[in-house]
Amino acid sequence: MREFESGSTRDDDSEKLDPEGFLSPIVIQRYSQYLHKHRIQADGKLRDSDNWQKGMGLSVYMKSGYRHFLDWWLDHRGYTSREGIEDALCGLIFNAMGYLFEILKNQPDLNIEPPKFDTVTEGYRPKKADLDLENMITIDKNKFKKILKILPDSLQSYIRKTLYNREED
Repeated sequence: MREFESGSTRDDDSEKLDPEGFLSPIVIQRYSQYLHKHRIQADGKLRDSDNWQKGMGLSVYMKSGYRHFLDWWLDHRGYTSREGIEDALCGLIFNAMGYLFEILKNQPDLNIEPPKFDTVTEGYRPKKADLDLENMITIDKNKFKKILKILPDSLQSYIRKTLYNREED
């Protein structure tokens, strides 16, 4: 329990998420400027700010993220990049966020509570995934193809080779 000079009290917040501390307002502002600049489409129309949440697929985020990472790396090493270091970092953040969003958006039990630590040395212990392997094995072919499409190309190829002994489906 916390008690303030005014006499008011609040519960202890040590186990609560702290976005204000985890994030920087100047970084969020610069990132928002980057995203706003990229809302203008090739046809001149302005896309919705949350358009990216409709989904693009993991491989799109991965390929774009690598291009932005390369620009960041070039700039870091003193070479000329396509877009400059700030835009490269903002692009990298965007792609990492999009990739993570794709992973999280279909989790039925998305846990927004902070992770629990058993001890400092043990660290975070994630909850076991609720995988029903029986249903995964007997899933119909069309559903499997849809699931397969959201995976990175290299993983798609590996699964096709392993399960079907072929390159493409």
